[in-house]
Order: sequence, then C-alpha cells, then structure tokens
Amino acid sequence: MRTLTRILEHFSVDLPLARARRQYGDRCGRSRSPSQSDGGDPAAIPNTRSREATQGKSLKNALGRTALTLSLLTSLTGCPLLLIGAAGAAGGGVLAAADRRTLPTQVEDRRIQSIANARFIRALPDEAHISTTVFNRRVLLTGEVPGETEKQKAESMVREIANVGGIVNELAIRGASSIGARSMDAYLTTRVKAALVAAKHLSANNLKVVTERSIVYLMGLVSIDEGKRAAAVASQVPGVQQVVTVYEYIQQKPAPVSTAPE
Repeated sequence: MRTLTRILEHFSVDLPLARARRQYGDRCGRSRSPSQSDGGDPAAIPNTRSREATQGKSLKNALGRTALTLSLLTSLTGCPLLLIGAAGAAGGGVLAAADRRTLPTQVEDRRIQSIANARFIRALPDEAHISTTVFNRRVLLTGEVPGETEKQKAESMVREIANVGGIVNELAIRGASSIGARSMDAYLTTRVKAALVAAKHLSANNLKVVTERSIVYLMGLVSIDEGKRAAAVASQVPGVQQVVTVYEYIQQKPAPVSTAPE
C-alpha cells in the first residue's frame, strides 16, 4: 500500500506541477504575464481560466485511469493463479485442438492427477517423492518411496480412482532424490521437449515427457513409427541415461506439424 500511495502521489503532484510550469510558467511571479509580452492587448491574453479548467479535467481523468490501472494490477498480483489460468486457457485451446485425446479425456486426465496427488500427500510419508503423470487415463508413477509397502500402497490408491484406464508403476525403492537431481531432471525434460519440437515429421503435442534420475519416460498416442522416432530423438539428448516408452499405439500416419509438448 505504501508503494501504491507513493506512485499515486507522484502522478498527482509531481507531474502536474512540472507540466503546469512548462506550459504556464511559475505562478509565483517569475514568469511574464501575457499583457506584458503582448503590449497589454486584451485580445492577446489567453483564456487562462478555461485552460486551467480543461487542464484540471484532463489531469483528473488521467489520474483516475492511473489509479484504476494500479488497483487492477495490485488485485491481479494478489491472485496470480487467475491471471495464469486465463493465459493457460487461451493457449490451451490451441494445444487441445492439436491433441489426439478428446477434450473430455484431457479434463479427466487432470482430474485423476489431482485426486492421486491429494491422496499421496495425505497417506504417504514425507520421505516419499512421487510424480504422477496421466495421459489418456493411463497413470505413470515415477519417483522414490521408502519401501515396497509404500510402492504398492500408492498404486492401490490410484487404482481406486474412477475411470483410471491403466497404471505403470515405475517407483524406485530408495531415498528421495536431491534438489540438485530434480533440477537436472527438469533441465533434461526441457532439452528433450525442444529436441522433439525440432524433429521433422513428428507432432510433439502427442507426447508427454517425464524425467526421473536422468531416465526419460515418453507417453502418448502415437503410431509405431512416431514412437520409434521420438525415442531415438530423446536418446540423443546429452545427459539422458535411458529412455522408457509408455505409448499407446494408433493406426495413423505421422503428423507433419511440430509444436510444443506438455
């Protein structure tokens, strides 16, 4: 609020004074009056009151717009999810149109993922680090858990969710990965996505990329040729130790359009 007040003070005091001094001169007696400069001819004296009224009205309108803009920016900053959600919805329409999944299936995938993550948080120990990825109602579980009990429990919790079409349990029984390892995984995911976008005769929209401990998992609805090509591209990215494919194959020619994967 202090920052907003200072900005409004700046707009309401400093700028009008500077503008008024440039246009009308200092009103403290240091500027010449129109009568002095024009020989006292009344016709040469501008309608000062009319100009001041117009100036004041313009300044009020400008200040009103400024205050409204700053208020909107402040309110948007207070709830960034709404702004991000709006942008995502705008861009998501293009991705949804290019996605081989139906729109209801895409919505269902997000619902399954949200429910699974919420159940893991409530029921599994803090030592468990699980990433849930859903594509066409198939669930991929990656990450680390303390033991076999937690691994099977996680799979059971997902299986209880309605409309789950299949589960691929790739959870490793080991300590949770470090922050540095997860950062490297995120970096590799970005590199793999970029390589898939750059690849010819491959629609990256039909693929989902997940990386855990430098192992890249590829999910998607692809033809056999597309799947082989995508795996080959991912395996060539420096730092990738292994590529695991979790595809659903379709009988369709490779799509020529290459756009950003999820």
